Formats: sequence, C-alpha cells, structure tokens
Amino acid sequence: MKIAVFSDNFYPELSGISDSLVEQASELSRLGHQIDFFVPCYGEKDFAVSHLPYKEIEIGKNVSIHRLFALPFPAPTKQGRMILPTFLRWIALQKKHPDIIHTHLFFGAGFEGLLASFFLHKPLIGTSHTPLTEFLKYSPIKAKFLNNFALRFVSWYYNRCDFVTAPSQSILDEMKQYGFYKPSRVISNPIDLNHFFPAKEDEQANLKKEFGLDSFVVLYTGRLAQEKKIDDIIRALAILKEKIPGLCLAITGHGDVEDSLRTLAQELNIVEKVKFFGTVSNTDHAHIYQAS
Repeated sequence: MKIAVFSDNFYPELSGISDSLVEQASELSRLGHQIDFFVPCYGEKDFAVSHLPYKEIEIGKNVSIHRLFALPFPAPTKQGRMILPTFLRWIALQKKHPDIIHTHLFFGAGFEGLLASFFLHKPLIGTSHTPLTEFLKYSPIKAKFLNNFALRFVSWYYNRCDFVTAPSQSILDEMKQYGFYKPSRVISNPIDLNHFFPAKEDEQANLKKEFGLDSFVVLYTGRLAQEKKIDDIIRALAILKEKIPGLCLAITGHGDVEDSLRTLAQELNIVEKVKFFGTVSNTDHAHIYQAS
C-alpha cells in the first residue's frame, strides 16, 4: 500500500506525535508498505535543542521524507513549525499514486492533505492527537468565542475524514461535544519493544546506580509543558516522600516550564528527590525507563 502522510509536527521536534509517526512508518515499511511524509522543514537550532545531528532521519527503505517550507510556531519545546499551505502540493503527489492519505494535524499540512484527498479522490484517515482545550491555554487571545470557534473548527476538519483515530477516548469525546460525528476508534501510540522492555532485577539495580536514582523511581518523560501538569507530580512527591522509602522523580525532556519546575522543587525542599536529565539519547531513554 502507498500511504501519503501529512503532519505539521515531525522529527526532530520533541513530541509524542513525532515519535508515533516514526515508529509507525518504520513498522509499515518493514511490512512492505511505501510511506511518503510531507512534513515541516526544521532549522539546525531545532536539531541542536534535541541534541541531534543536523541530518535527515533514516526510517526505512520504503520511506521518503518531503520537507516543506514552514514558519516558527509557538510551542513549549521552542521547536514548533507550521507549514504554509500552497493548496497545490496535491499536484506533485498525484505522481506518487497514493492509495490512502493520512493527516495528523489540522494546520497547514492538514489542509494540504485534505485537498489532496479531495482532488485525487483518495480515502482520508485522520488522527487527532491532542485535547485542544489544553493547548488553547497558550493562545495570546483569551476570548471564549474564539476558543469555541477553534474547537468547532477541529471537529469540522476531522468530519472531512473517512475515519478518525485518537490515542485516547477523551480526545474523541471532546470533539463530539463540538459536532464531530465520523466513525472513530481509539488506537494507542506505538511502542518500540526492541528498546523498551522490563529489565531484570540485577540490571535494574545497576541502572539505578548508573543514573543516580533511588530505589522507588517515578518517571516522567516528554515535553515539559504546562498542560502536562508535572508540577502536580512534584507536589505529590513532597507529600509521599515520607511514606514511600526511596521515592524519587526522574524527568527527561525539555520545555518552557523547566525553570519553574526546578524552582518548585527548591521551594518544597525536595531538590535531591527530583532529577532532571534533559533530552537524552534513545539508548539512555530506554535505560531510564528500565530503571524506573
């Protein structure tokens, strides 16, 4: 099968969307499918933020990546990009003869995918990754009617799809409150089980020692953003540290609330219980999971 994938979020941006796209494409390629990505072009600084070399990712022999011009877009990772739609990219896509089009966001890339589906008469699958109400907190304009418009727009967009998936039921439920009615299903994001699997007891003990972690490790990994409510985890840690011996919190990833989280840990006198690792390599990422 030939699949054209449109997304305003992709490697190297730190994001569950980006990770899920890469893992999904890798497995589909292994099964013999052909994937064409239409995703933003990122700058050298965006790669540096994630401690990655400034070069294209290699996903599989059947995977092609087409980078489209994009403008910086406010995001907690400071890597956000939004593709400027030309509404003409479906013309080049028709030479690929895709069997299906998969859209992952409703911004510039999403409109390109929507138009490609319309003009090429191909099925359109949508995946809604985010509860929009959480991201509306970042809007510089705090007007209720604009929030309602944005929520209805998202539902309108995904109602143009033939089928819609989401990683959680709450995302679909939110859209249904604002008019979404198309067939849908919850499909969890993929996990690379070749790297993420439980460690044996002795291996786990060695990893805890290697990363300077205590005996009972709570792990948060991902964007350090307001909507993730990591501050609640830190506050809970301050309450439970006396009840659970060896309790500590490991945090990997980067984002715009890191400084405030560090300050909160200081205010609660639990700095030694909260360890910030920043953005780590895939190998260290898996090992920190195994230590938790």
